[in-house]
Amino acid sequence: RCIGVKVSAGSASFLPSRWLAPVLSINNIRTPEGAGDAGSIPNVVEAVLSARIVPDQSRQDVEEAIISHMQSVFGGLSSPNRLEVERRGGGEWWYSDPETPVFAAARRAAERAWGVSPMLVREGGSIPIIPALESLFKAPAVHMALAQSSDNAHLPNERLRLRNLVGGRDAIREFLKEVACVPATAGPP
Repeated sequence: RCIGVKVSAGSASFLPSRWLAPVLSINNIRTPEGAGDAGSIPNVVEAVLSARIVPDQSRQDVEEAIISHMQSVFGGLSSPNRLEVERRGGGEWWYSDPETPVFAAARRAAERAWGVSPMLVREGGSIPIIPALESLFKAPAVHMALAQSSDNAHLPNERLRLRNLVGGRDAIREFLKEVACVPATAGPP
């Protein structure tokens, strides 16, 4: 909020904030080799940030707000150093309506494959290729998770349990059976 980015209303609990809230993450901090030696101050430091945007936020507006904030704070330091910002990739938010026939097919398939009703979450919504694929194929997209939250997605020691791989295969097979019965008019919004 302090940098002027619109923040969606949400719960203070962990899971809803993980699923619904905008997030700014520091993914990596790099210094030249040997810069970690005692008594050594690196002459270059690089930080890699990522931002998860949510519905009704603009990627460009969020990027500009973050960069403006960084420049403002850095400018107030009176440092002889330079701040350089490089934008790398990105995309707009994506949201799938859970009431569509295709989404309902995915829910039924997941329930048959796993034997339990799936928990609907809104995680993974800033995947840039999804809106482009929906537009290209003129068909709705649905994310079907195969991993567990403890699988360290995009983190060190990322993994996918064999049980999840087999269950995911079964869920996709069931989904293909289900979605074959969905009318062709059930395209993307």
